[in-house]
Amino acid sequence: ADVFFIPQLNYLSALLHLPPDVAGITLLALGNGAPDVFTAVAVARETDFPLLLSDVLGGSVFTITVVLGAVAWVAVPPQVLLPELRKELLTCQAATVPSLHH
Repeated sequence: ADVFFIPQLNYLSALLHLPPDVAGITLLALGNGAPDVFTAVAVARETDFPLLLSDVLGGSVFTITVVLGAVAWVAVPPQVLLPELRKELLTCQAATVPSLHH
């Protein structure tokens, strides 16, 4: 990361007159999301909407649930999360099961 990301990030932040913290948040997020955007554009040209939808939503949902769940699990003791986790898992299961039977 020191060799590949930091020099380019410093150059772009100086070019755009951004503080290093703002450049790190925005430019790295942009670089991280760019492949998903380009994939979505390529799939949209092929008019394969189910593939486009699964690509855009699947990666985002996985990232949000795994990262947010890991952070919550580490930040809050698991005993506090169990009642809420049960409710959320039942809600997710109820929303997912009907979509599997089309």
